[in-house]
Amino acid sequence: MGQTRSNVNLREGPGTQYAILRQLAAQSNVYVFSTPPKNGFYKVIYMPSGQLGWLSTEYVVYQEALPYEPSGAFQKTSLVYGSQSEITVQNSSSYLITLVVGENVYLLSPYQTQTLVIAPGTYEYVASAPTVIPASGQQTFESGSGYTWNFYIRTQLI
Repeated sequence: MGQTRSNVNLREGPGTQYAILRQLAAQSNVYVFSTPPKNGFYKVIYMPSGQLGWLSTEYVVYQEALPYEPSGAFQKTSLVYGSQSEITVQNSSSYLITLVVGENVYLLSPYQTQTLVIAPGTYEYVASAPTVIPASGQQTFESGSGYTWNFYIRTQLI
């Protein structure tokens, strides 16, 4: 997790040449998921809205590391026809979910199930929703294999 030092532009890409998506106020909470930075910019999720974008590292104070699943959260389920990997993602929440797998971004409406087809390989992933701490990790998807993942919101009373 991080927080902005001052007002800063959230951009479409890692540089000032990219379009401004919105301006974030000082002390805005962001989830940083590109380390190391690219061209002096972090890829982030703006926590209040779940919007993805890029912020200059000069304007972000890193606060704490969040849980990370190095062995992945996707469950291998079956073999599939062909050389690609198929991922069935179920959004079991009332939130719009943004799922980033590698460089691919997928949006899942509340209670939607979607099947994604990707090339085999090892990918970083992040799943987020507005005001929810993202789930992130790394997953290896094998050729000709199917996977499932069920996204839900867990609440705790303190």
